[in-house]
Amino acid sequence: MDTQGALGVLDVEHDPWVRIERLSVWAYFADGAWSDSGAWAWVRNTGAPPSGSPGGTWHGYPLLEGGNVDTGKFLGYLQVESAPWVWIWKTGSWAYIVPDTLDAHGAWVWFAAVATGE
Repeated sequence: MDTQGALGVLDVEHDPWVRIERLSVWAYFADGAWSDSGAWAWVRNTGAPPSGSPGGTWHGYPLLEGGNVDTGKFLGYLQVESAPWVWIWKTGSWAYIVPDTLDAHGAWVWFAAVATGE
């Protein structure tokens, strides 16, 4: 399925688990997760857990120049200065990561303004 939006092509063969090809991650989209303004999903983190950094961190991920973090196989590079709203560089769009759910296994994420065309 092509969302015709920021998330791009989705592999929906294992629905409700969906592979977001642009991010190379698996996400769980519950019934009713999609709306005109975006979509809720639990995004699985298949990378190594964050290791921390003496120079400051965002949920354990080392802060880089310009307020960015590299979450690796989770969501890639994020701009986190407006957290919990983050800019996902791979999708060129905003997402809301629910802070209390973010851990080494994944997080609940609101992908803002996701088109739902096929």
